[in-house]
Amino acid sequence: MAYKDYYKILGVDKTATTDDIKKAFRKGAIKYHPDKNPGDKASEEKFKEINEAQEVLSDSEKRKRYDEFGENWEYFQQGGDNRQRQQQQSRGGGQQYNFTAEDFADDEHFKNIFEKFFGGSFGSSDSRGSGNQRFTTNHTARGADFEAELQILLADSFLGVKRLLQLENQQLSITLKRGIRDGQKIKLSGKGGRGLNGGKNGDLYITIRLVRDPFIERDGDDLHQTLHVPVYTAMLGGKVSLTTFHGEKNITIKEGTDNNSTLRLRGLGMPLYENPTKFGDLYVKINITLPKNLTEKEKELLTELAEIREPQAA
Repeated sequence: MAYKDYYKILGVDKTATTDDIKKAFRKGAIKYHPDKNPGDKASEEKFKEINEAQEVLSDSEKRKRYDEFGENWEYFQQGGDNRQRQQQQSRGGGQQYNFTAEDFADDEHFKNIFEKFFGGSFGSSDSRGSGNQRFTTNHTARGADFEAELQILLADSFLGVKRLLQLENQQLSITLKRGIRDGQKIKLSGKGGRGLNGGKNGDLYITIRLVRDPFIERDGDDLHQTLHVPVYTAMLGGKVSLTTFHGEKNITIKEGTDNNSTLRLRGLGMPLYENPTKFGDLYVKINITLPKNLTEKEKELLTELAEIREPQAA
């Protein structure tokens, strides 16, 4: 796994506070957001890196392990023996050491990982006096299950997306359905570790991670956005344009609309994963904006309006 300097990616020092990290993340996310850089793959990758860095550095436990172990921070379990990889009960019986698929890209890499984290040697069974346990290859065994994570944008979840994965010198193409959720797992049967002596291959489990969008929030199948409305439109009523995943929409603002009020737009949310022809709702929060740099004429008119609405006592 290539080392990524998360502090450098966010442009902060190693002494940065949680607030510093949040501010840096928001600044970078806004700058490199795909909506502002359509078709720019470099910006899209930068956006994903910024999100990945924020996810680690904003979590105190993850940050502590990252600071101590660098690129190997994920191999150490929280609060436990630093030489033991976090274990899970495998789906095929026994225990599974939950490495990512990338760690098994070649035999030498896996050998180094095994020896570093489990203290034994990796190879054949003809050791002489080493005292270390070694794997034997003279029996049939099912291949290990692999686990990996795949980051996608919220827009990818809305539209559905195809992705290419590189695993053990083979390229895998996967298609993600519309409406796929954060944390959802995809199983690719037989795409895990190779079986020994005719044993079945293991499976590959891919966990989907949605990159945080600074402008749109997802809640189940519903979406939440903020709409900036000029104070005059809020007072008098009118139309305001809003960009949604369903296209540009003209939103009707009623006369006298209050700040922070919420509009519900039915059917403008995420497609349902189980039935992508149906959609959740879009909730639009109204943010009334005030004019800046008023002219003298505008000030006179506002003063006149204030006198009409709130006449001073004689």
